[in-house]
Amino acid sequence: MNKNFGWIVGVILIVIMAVFSPRLQAQQILPLLGNHFGVGARALGMGGAHVGVAEDFSASYWNPAGLGQIHRMEIYGSISQLTTTHKARFLQNSHTTADESNYTNLETGGFVFPVPTYRGSLVFAFGYLRPRSFDHTFSISGFNYSPGDSVYQAGEELETGGIGRWTLAGSVQMSENLYLGGSLNYWKGKDDYMWELSEYDDLDLWTFNAHFLTNRINTKISGFNLTVAGLYCSKQLRVGATLSSPITFTGKEDYQEDETIIYDYEVYNKDSTEVSSAKGYYEYKIQRPYSFSIGASLSLPLLLIAGDVELNDWSQIKYKSPNYMVLNNKTLRRTYQSTLRYRLGGEMLLPFTSIKLRAGYFVDPSPLKNAPAAADKKFLTAGVGILLEQQFNLDIAYIYRWWRDDTSSYTDKIEVKKIFISAAYRF
Repeated sequence: MNKNFGWIVGVILIVIMAVFSPRLQAQQILPLLGNHFGVGARALGMGGAHVGVAEDFSASYWNPAGLGQIHRMEIYGSISQLTTTHKARFLQNSHTTADESNYTNLETGGFVFPVPTYRGSLVFAFGYLRPRSFDHTFSISGFNYSPGDSVYQAGEELETGGIGRWTLAGSVQMSENLYLGGSLNYWKGKDDYMWELSEYDDLDLWTFNAHFLTNRINTKISGFNLTVAGLYCSKQLRVGATLSSPITFTGKEDYQEDETIIYDYEVYNKDSTEVSSAKGYYEYKIQRPYSFSIGASLSLPLLLIAGDVELNDWSQIKYKSPNYMVLNNKTLRRTYQSTLRYRLGGEMLLPFTSIKLRAGYFVDPSPLKNAPAAADKKFLTAGVGILLEQQFNLDIAYIYRWWRDDTSSYTDKIEVKKIFISAAYRF
Protein backbone atom coordinates (compact mmCIF):
# COMPACT_ATOMS: atom_id res chain seq x y z
CA MET A 1 0.00 0.00 0.00
CA ASN A 2 1.15 3.48 -0.78
CA LYS A 3 1.01 5.47 2.47
CA ASN A 4 2.94 8.53 1.32
CA PHE A 5 1.37 11.58 2.98
CA GLY A 6 2.06 13.70 -0.10
CA TRP A 7 -0.40 11.65 -2.11
CA ILE A 8 -3.23 13.16 -0.07
CA VAL A 9 -2.55 16.54 -1.59
CA GLY A 10 -2.41 14.95 -5.01
CA VAL A 11 -5.76 13.26 -4.61
CA ILE A 12 -7.42 16.44 -3.38
CA LEU A 13 -6.01 18.46 -6.27
CA ILE A 14 -7.22 15.86 -8.78
CA VAL A 15 -10.69 15.98 -7.27
CA ILE A 16 -10.89 19.75 -7.30
CA MET A 17 -9.52 20.06 -10.84
CA ALA A 18 -11.61 17.26 -12.33
CA VAL A 19 -14.92 17.84 -10.57
CA PHE A 20 -15.16 21.07 -8.65
CA SER A 21 -13.45 23.71 -10.81
CA PRO A 22 -15.80 23.45 -13.82
CA ARG A 23 -18.79 24.15 -11.60
CA LEU A 24 -17.13 27.14 -9.93
CA GLN A 25 -16.19 28.62 -13.28
CA ALA A 26 -19.84 28.60 -14.32
CA GLN A 27 -20.66 30.62 -11.19
CA GLN A 28 -18.64 33.59 -12.44
CA ILE A 29 -20.30 34.03 -15.85
CA LEU A 30 -23.49 35.68 -14.62
CA PRO A 31 -25.05 36.43 -18.05
CA LEU A 32 -24.96 32.71 -18.89
CA LEU A 33 -26.19 31.24 -15.60
CA GLY A 34 -29.31 29.11 -15.36
CA ASN A 35 -32.21 28.43 -17.71
CA HIS A 36 -33.60 31.23 -19.87
CA PHE A 37 -37.31 30.85 -20.54
CA GLY A 38 -38.95 34.23 -21.01
CA VAL A 39 -42.27 35.28 -19.50
CA GLY A 40 -46.01 34.92 -20.08
CA ALA A 41 -47.97 31.70 -20.64
CA ARG A 42 -49.38 32.84 -23.99
CA ALA A 43 -45.97 33.75 -25.37
CA LEU A 44 -44.30 30.60 -24.04
CA GLY A 45 -47.07 28.36 -25.34
CA MET A 46 -46.05 29.69 -28.78
CA GLY A 47 -42.37 28.92 -28.19
CA GLY A 48 -41.61 32.48 -27.13
CA ALA A 49 -42.28 33.80 -30.65
CA HIS A 50 -43.79 37.05 -29.42
CA VAL A 51 -41.76 40.00 -30.73
CA GLY A 52 -44.29 40.32 -33.55
CA VAL A 53 -47.34 39.73 -31.31
CA ALA A 54 -46.90 41.47 -27.89
CA GLU A 55 -50.51 42.15 -26.88
CA ASP A 56 -50.48 41.96 -23.06
CA PHE A 57 -48.28 43.02 -20.11
CA SER A 58 -45.60 40.50 -21.15
CA ALA A 59 -44.93 42.86 -24.09
CA SER A 60 -42.84 44.78 -21.54
CA TYR A 61 -40.35 41.93 -21.95
CA TRP A 62 -40.78 40.74 -25.55
CA ASN A 63 -41.46 44.04 -27.34
CA PRO A 64 -42.48 47.16 -25.37
CA ALA A 65 -43.82 48.81 -28.53
CA GLY A 66 -46.62 46.25 -28.53
CA LEU A 67 -48.12 47.83 -25.39
CA GLY A 68 -49.67 50.44 -27.69
CA GLN A 69 -52.13 47.80 -28.89
CA ILE A 70 -53.74 47.64 -25.41
CA HIS A 71 -56.75 49.94 -25.01
CA ARG A 72 -57.98 49.02 -21.52
CA MET A 73 -56.25 48.88 -18.15
CA GLU A 74 -54.84 45.46 -17.38
CA ILE A 75 -53.72 43.62 -14.23
CA TYR A 76 -51.47 40.67 -15.03
CA GLY A 77 -49.88 37.85 -13.03
CA SER A 78 -48.11 34.55 -13.63
CA ILE A 79 -46.79 31.59 -11.59
CA SER A 80 -44.78 28.53 -12.60
CA GLN A 81 -43.91 24.98 -11.55
CA LEU A 82 -40.44 23.78 -12.59
CA THR A 83 -39.12 20.19 -12.65
CA THR A 84 -35.48 19.52 -13.47
CA THR A 85 -33.94 16.08 -14.09
CA HIS A 86 -30.20 15.36 -14.30
CA LYS A 87 -28.89 11.95 -15.36
CA ALA A 88 -25.12 12.03 -14.81
CA ARG A 89 -22.33 9.50 -15.35
CA PHE A 90 -19.02 10.12 -13.58
CA LEU A 91 -15.69 9.38 -15.31
CA GLN A 92 -15.31 5.71 -16.36
CA ASN A 93 -18.17 4.51 -14.13
CA SER A 94 -21.02 2.70 -15.85
CA HIS A 95 -23.88 3.61 -13.50
CA THR A 96 -25.93 6.81 -13.84
CA THR A 97 -27.01 9.06 -10.98
CA ALA A 98 -30.48 10.55 -11.45
CA ASP A 99 -31.71 13.68 -9.66
CA GLU A 100 -35.15 15.27 -9.92
CA SER A 101 -36.23 18.45 -8.13
CA ASN A 102 -39.30 20.70 -8.16
CA TYR A 103 -39.66 24.46 -7.66
CA THR A 104 -42.63 26.85 -7.60
CA ASN A 105 -42.16 30.58 -8.25
CA LEU A 106 -44.02 33.80 -8.88
CA GLU A 107 -42.91 34.72 -12.40
CA THR A 108 -44.66 37.94 -13.37
CA GLY A 109 -46.83 40.66 -11.91
CA GLY A 110 -47.72 43.99 -13.49
CA PHE A 111 -50.13 46.71 -14.47
CA VAL A 112 -50.87 48.32 -17.85
CA PHE A 113 -52.30 51.85 -17.98
CA PRO A 114 -53.47 53.37 -21.30
CA VAL A 115 -53.48 57.19 -21.18
CA PRO A 116 -56.62 58.74 -22.73
CA THR A 117 -55.60 60.42 -26.00
CA TYR A 118 -57.38 62.40 -28.71
CA ARG A 119 -55.72 60.32 -31.42
CA GLY A 120 -53.57 57.20 -31.45
CA SER A 121 -52.44 55.60 -28.18
CA LEU A 122 -50.06 56.20 -25.29
CA VAL A 123 -49.65 53.26 -22.92
CA PHE A 124 -47.44 52.67 -19.87
CA ALA A 125 -46.73 49.48 -17.92
CA PHE A 126 -44.95 48.74 -14.68
CA GLY A 127 -44.15 45.46 -13.00
CA TYR A 128 -41.82 42.54 -12.34
CA LEU A 129 -40.73 39.82 -14.78
CA ARG A 130 -38.54 36.78 -14.01
CA PRO A 131 -37.19 35.28 -17.27
CA ARG A 132 -34.27 33.23 -15.89
CA SER A 133 -34.10 30.48 -13.26
CA PHE A 134 -31.05 28.97 -11.53
CA ASP A 135 -32.94 26.15 -9.74
CA HIS A 136 -31.53 22.62 -10.07
CA THR A 137 -29.97 19.66 -8.25
CA PHE A 138 -27.06 17.65 -9.66
CA SER A 139 -25.01 14.74 -8.26
CA ILE A 140 -22.29 12.32 -9.35
CA SER A 141 -20.65 9.33 -7.68
CA GLY A 142 -18.21 6.53 -8.41
CA PHE A 143 -14.55 5.56 -8.41
CA ASN A 144 -12.00 8.09 -9.62
CA TYR A 145 -9.35 5.84 -11.11
CA SER A 146 -5.69 6.76 -11.47
CA PRO A 147 -2.91 4.34 -12.55
CA GLY A 148 -2.74 1.58 -9.94
CA ASP A 149 -4.86 3.47 -7.42
CA SER A 150 -8.51 4.33 -6.74
CA VAL A 151 -10.69 6.46 -4.49
CA TYR A 152 -14.49 6.57 -4.25
CA GLN A 153 -16.00 10.04 -4.68
CA ALA A 154 -19.51 11.48 -4.44
CA GLY A 155 -20.53 15.05 -5.16
CA GLU A 156 -23.84 16.88 -4.95
CA GLU A 157 -24.69 20.35 -6.25
CA LEU A 158 -27.71 22.37 -5.16
CA GLU A 159 -28.49 25.74 -6.74
CA THR A 160 -31.54 27.92 -6.20
CA GLY A 161 -32.54 31.42 -7.21
CA GLY A 162 -33.09 33.39 -10.37
CA ILE A 163 -32.87 36.81 -11.90
CA GLY A 164 -35.71 39.11 -12.80
CA ARG A 165 -36.26 42.74 -13.57
CA TRP A 166 -38.44 45.60 -12.45
CA THR A 167 -39.60 47.31 -15.62
CA LEU A 168 -41.12 50.67 -16.50
CA ALA A 169 -42.21 50.46 -20.13
CA GLY A 170 -44.16 52.60 -22.55
CA SER A 171 -45.42 52.77 -26.12
CA VAL A 172 -46.71 55.53 -28.35
CA GLN A 173 -48.55 55.20 -31.65
CA MET A 174 -46.63 57.29 -34.17
CA SER A 175 -48.94 56.66 -37.13
CA GLU A 176 -51.81 54.42 -38.09
CA ASN A 177 -49.54 51.35 -38.38
CA LEU A 178 -46.40 52.21 -36.40
CA TYR A 179 -45.74 51.94 -32.67
CA LEU A 180 -42.51 52.89 -30.92
CA GLY A 181 -41.69 51.90 -27.37
CA GLY A 182 -39.05 51.22 -24.81
CA SER A 183 -38.36 50.12 -21.25
CA LEU A 184 -36.10 51.00 -18.35
CA ASN A 185 -35.06 47.80 -16.59
CA TYR A 186 -33.60 47.25 -13.14
CA TRP A 187 -32.29 43.69 -12.91
CA LYS A 188 -32.09 42.03 -9.52
CA GLY A 189 -31.59 38.44 -8.40
CA LYS A 190 -29.72 35.99 -6.23
CA ASP A 191 -27.98 32.67 -6.63
CA ASP A 192 -27.51 30.33 -3.67
CA TYR A 193 -25.01 27.65 -4.66
CA MET A 194 -23.68 24.68 -2.66
CA TRP A 195 -21.30 21.89 -3.65
CA GLU A 196 -20.65 18.96 -1.29
CA LEU A 197 -17.83 16.51 -2.05
CA SER A 198 -17.09 13.28 -0.18
CA GLU A 199 -14.31 10.81 -0.89
CA TYR A 200 -13.43 7.53 0.78
CA ASP A 201 -10.29 5.40 0.76
CA ASP A 202 -12.26 2.16 0.34
CA LEU A 203 -9.19 0.16 -0.76
CA ASP A 204 -6.95 1.55 2.02
CA LEU A 205 -4.40 2.95 -0.44
CA TRP A 206 -4.00 6.42 1.03
CA THR A 207 -3.18 8.03 4.36
CA PHE A 208 -6.78 9.09 5.00
CA ASN A 209 -10.04 7.24 5.58
CA ALA A 210 -12.40 9.97 4.45
CA HIS A 211 -12.33 13.52 3.11
CA PHE A 212 -15.29 15.96 3.06
CA LEU A 213 -15.41 19.34 1.31
CA THR A 214 -18.33 21.79 1.25
CA ASN A 215 -18.38 25.01 -0.76
CA ARG A 216 -21.11 27.64 -0.51
CA ILE A 217 -21.42 30.70 -2.74
CA ASN A 218 -24.25 33.19 -2.15
CA THR A 219 -24.41 35.81 -4.90
CA LYS A 220 -26.51 38.96 -5.07
CA ILE A 221 -26.96 40.33 -8.60
CA SER A 222 -28.04 43.74 -9.87
CA GLY A 223 -27.83 45.86 -13.01
CA PHE A 224 -29.57 48.36 -15.30
CA ASN A 225 -30.27 48.52 -19.02
CA LEU A 226 -32.58 50.05 -21.63
CA THR A 227 -34.62 48.49 -24.42
CA VAL A 228 -35.92 50.33 -27.49
CA ALA A 229 -38.49 48.73 -29.76
CA GLY A 230 -40.75 49.16 -32.75
CA LEU A 231 -43.82 47.39 -34.12
CA TYR A 232 -45.38 47.79 -37.57
CA CYS A 233 -48.96 46.54 -37.92
CA SER A 234 -50.91 46.01 -41.12
CA LYS A 235 -54.22 44.20 -41.43
CA GLN A 236 -52.71 40.71 -41.32
CA LEU A 237 -48.96 41.17 -40.79
CA ARG A 238 -47.06 42.52 -37.80
CA VAL A 239 -43.29 43.01 -37.77
CA GLY A 240 -41.38 43.97 -34.60
CA ALA A 241 -37.81 44.60 -33.55
CA THR A 242 -36.03 45.30 -30.25
CA LEU A 243 -32.55 46.43 -29.25
CA SER A 244 -31.41 45.97 -25.65
CA SER A 245 -28.39 47.87 -24.37
CA PRO A 246 -25.55 46.07 -22.57
CA ILE A 247 -26.15 45.16 -18.92
CA THR A 248 -23.34 45.62 -16.42
CA PHE A 249 -24.15 43.14 -13.68
CA THR A 250 -22.71 43.68 -10.22
CA GLY A 251 -22.05 40.39 -8.46
CA LYS A 252 -21.56 40.39 -4.69
CA GLU A 253 -20.46 36.96 -3.47
CA ASP A 254 -20.08 35.51 0.00
CA TYR A 255 -17.96 32.37 -0.14
CA GLN A 256 -17.33 29.70 2.48
CA GLU A 257 -15.36 26.45 2.31
CA ASP A 258 -15.39 23.80 5.04
CA GLU A 259 -13.07 20.79 4.90
CA THR A 260 -12.67 17.70 7.08
CA ILE A 261 -9.99 14.99 6.71
CA ILE A 262 -10.10 11.81 8.79
CA TYR A 263 -6.63 10.24 8.77
CA ASP A 264 -5.55 6.61 9.16
CA TYR A 265 -4.44 5.43 12.58
CA GLU A 266 -0.73 5.14 11.65
CA VAL A 267 -0.37 8.80 10.60
CA TYR A 268 -0.24 10.07 14.19
CA ASN A 269 -0.33 6.69 15.95
CA LYS A 270 -3.91 7.47 16.80
CA ASP A 271 -7.13 8.34 15.00
CA SER A 272 -7.04 11.99 13.97
CA THR A 273 -9.46 14.43 12.36
CA GLU A 274 -8.40 17.70 10.79
CA VAL A 275 -11.02 20.43 10.29
CA SER A 276 -10.49 23.71 8.44
CA SER A 277 -12.68 26.54 7.24
CA ALA A 278 -12.24 29.58 5.00
CA LYS A 279 -14.48 32.52 4.16
CA GLY A 280 -14.29 35.27 1.58
CA TYR A 281 -16.16 38.13 -0.07
CA TYR A 282 -15.87 39.09 -3.71
CA GLU A 283 -17.42 41.90 -5.69
CA TYR A 284 -17.10 42.21 -9.44
CA LYS A 285 -18.78 43.71 -12.49
CA ILE A 286 -19.39 41.80 -15.71
CA GLN A 287 -21.08 43.13 -18.83
CA ARG A 288 -23.29 41.20 -21.22
CA PRO A 289 -23.39 42.60 -24.77
CA TYR A 290 -26.15 44.16 -26.88
CA SER A 291 -29.06 41.91 -27.74
CA PHE A 292 -31.06 42.33 -30.96
CA SER A 293 -34.27 40.56 -31.91
CA ILE A 294 -36.69 40.70 -34.81
CA GLY A 295 -39.98 38.90 -35.26
CA ALA A 296 -43.13 38.74 -37.31
CA SER A 297 -46.64 37.32 -37.04
CA LEU A 298 -49.24 36.54 -39.67
CA SER A 299 -52.96 36.55 -38.84
CA LEU A 300 -55.13 34.18 -40.86
CA PRO A 301 -58.74 33.13 -40.26
CA LEU A 302 -58.70 31.24 -36.93
CA LEU A 303 -54.86 30.99 -37.03
CA LEU A 304 -51.87 33.08 -35.90
CA ILE A 305 -48.33 32.10 -37.00
CA ALA A 306 -45.25 33.77 -35.50
CA GLY A 307 -41.47 33.55 -35.61
CA ASP A 308 -38.53 35.36 -33.95
CA VAL A 309 -34.74 35.43 -34.12
CA GLU A 310 -32.47 36.87 -31.43
CA LEU A 311 -28.77 37.70 -31.86
CA ASN A 312 -26.33 37.71 -28.92
CA ASP A 313 -22.57 37.97 -29.39
CA TRP A 314 -21.38 36.24 -26.21
CA SER A 315 -17.73 36.71 -27.22
CA GLN A 316 -18.18 40.33 -26.13
CA ILE A 317 -18.86 39.40 -22.50
CA LYS A 318 -16.26 41.16 -20.39
CA TYR A 319 -15.37 41.86 -16.80
CA LYS A 320 -15.30 45.55 -15.86
CA SER A 321 -13.72 45.06 -12.41
CA PRO A 322 -11.65 44.12 -10.45
CA ASN A 323 -8.46 44.28 -12.46
CA TYR A 324 -7.38 40.68 -11.85
CA MET A 325 -10.66 39.48 -13.40
CA VAL A 326 -10.42 41.95 -16.30
CA LEU A 327 -7.32 39.99 -17.32
CA ASN A 328 -9.66 37.07 -18.15
CA ASN A 329 -11.44 38.99 -20.92
CA LYS A 330 -9.15 37.67 -23.66
CA THR A 331 -9.97 34.14 -22.52
CA LEU A 332 -13.70 34.90 -22.59
CA ARG A 333 -13.42 36.18 -26.16
CA ARG A 334 -11.68 32.97 -27.21
CA THR A 335 -14.15 30.76 -25.31
CA TYR A 336 -17.53 32.15 -26.35
CA GLN A 337 -19.23 32.86 -29.67
CA SER A 338 -22.24 34.69 -31.07
CA THR A 339 -25.52 32.76 -31.17
CA LEU A 340 -28.81 33.07 -32.98
CA ARG A 341 -31.79 31.96 -30.93
CA TYR A 342 -34.86 31.22 -33.00
CA ARG A 343 -38.45 30.67 -31.98
CA LEU A 344 -41.46 29.43 -33.94
CA GLY A 345 -45.05 29.21 -32.77
CA GLY A 346 -48.70 29.19 -33.67
CA GLU A 347 -52.11 29.80 -32.14
CA MET A 348 -55.45 28.41 -33.36
CA LEU A 349 -58.90 29.59 -32.29
CA LEU A 350 -61.35 26.73 -31.99
CA PRO A 351 -64.45 27.63 -34.04
CA PHE A 352 -67.49 28.83 -32.12
CA THR A 353 -65.51 29.01 -28.83
CA SER A 354 -63.22 31.41 -26.96
CA ILE A 355 -60.55 28.72 -26.61
CA LYS A 356 -57.14 28.99 -28.28
CA LEU A 357 -54.66 26.15 -28.70
CA ARG A 358 -50.93 26.87 -29.04
CA ALA A 359 -47.69 25.12 -29.90
CA GLY A 360 -44.08 26.17 -30.45
CA TYR A 361 -40.41 25.28 -30.83
CA PHE A 362 -37.38 27.17 -29.54
CA VAL A 363 -33.63 26.57 -29.95
CA ASP A 364 -31.02 28.23 -27.70
CA PRO A 365 -27.56 27.37 -29.13
CA SER A 366 -24.60 26.84 -26.81
CA PRO A 367 -22.47 30.00 -26.38
CA LEU A 368 -19.29 27.88 -26.22
CA LYS A 369 -17.14 27.67 -29.34
CA ASN A 370 -16.93 24.20 -30.91
CA ALA A 371 -19.64 22.86 -28.63
CA PRO A 372 -21.34 19.67 -29.87
CA ALA A 373 -24.86 19.90 -31.25
CA ALA A 374 -26.16 18.02 -28.18
CA ALA A 375 -25.22 21.04 -26.04
CA ASP A 376 -27.80 23.25 -27.79
CA LYS A 377 -30.89 23.70 -25.62
CA LYS A 378 -34.10 22.77 -27.43
CA PHE A 379 -37.69 23.45 -26.38
CA LEU A 380 -41.06 22.02 -27.32
CA THR A 381 -44.02 23.99 -26.00
CA ALA A 382 -47.79 23.71 -25.89
CA GLY A 383 -50.52 25.86 -24.43
CA VAL A 384 -54.16 26.74 -24.13
CA GLY A 385 -55.95 30.02 -23.50
CA ILE A 386 -59.52 30.98 -22.74
CA LEU A 387 -61.25 34.37 -22.71
CA LEU A 388 -64.06 34.77 -20.15
CA GLU A 389 -66.66 37.55 -20.32
CA GLN A 390 -64.39 39.53 -22.69
CA GLN A 391 -62.42 40.69 -19.65
CA PHE A 392 -60.53 37.78 -18.08
CA ASN A 393 -57.81 35.83 -19.91
CA LEU A 394 -56.48 32.56 -18.48
CA ASP A 395 -53.45 31.02 -20.21
CA ILE A 396 -51.55 27.81 -19.47
CA ALA A 397 -48.28 26.74 -21.11
CA TYR A 398 -46.13 23.61 -20.86
CA ILE A 399 -42.42 23.60 -21.78
CA TYR A 400 -40.19 20.58 -22.31
CA ARG A 401 -36.48 21.36 -22.70
CA TRP A 402 -33.51 19.04 -23.15
CA TRP A 403 -29.75 19.11 -23.78
CA ARG A 404 -26.51 17.38 -22.75
CA ASP A 405 -23.53 18.71 -20.79
CA ASP A 406 -20.29 16.77 -21.41
CA THR A 407 -17.01 17.51 -19.63
CA SER A 408 -13.79 15.60 -19.03
CA SER A 409 -15.14 14.31 -15.71
CA TYR A 410 -18.86 13.62 -16.32
CA THR A 411 -21.69 13.33 -18.84
CA ASP A 412 -24.98 14.92 -17.85
CA LYS A 413 -28.28 14.50 -19.71
CA ILE A 414 -30.66 17.27 -18.63
CA GLU A 415 -34.42 17.57 -18.97
CA VAL A 416 -36.49 20.54 -17.82
CA LYS A 417 -40.28 20.63 -17.59
CA LYS A 418 -42.09 23.81 -16.69
CA ILE A 419 -45.75 24.79 -16.39
CA PHE A 420 -46.76 28.46 -16.57
CA ILE A 421 -50.16 29.83 -15.57
CA SER A 422 -50.95 33.45 -16.43
CA ALA A 423 -54.05 35.51 -15.80
CA ALA A 424 -54.97 38.96 -17.10
CA TYR A 425 -57.96 41.10 -16.15
CA ARG A 426 -58.88 44.10 -18.30
CA PHE A 427 -61.30 46.83 -17.22
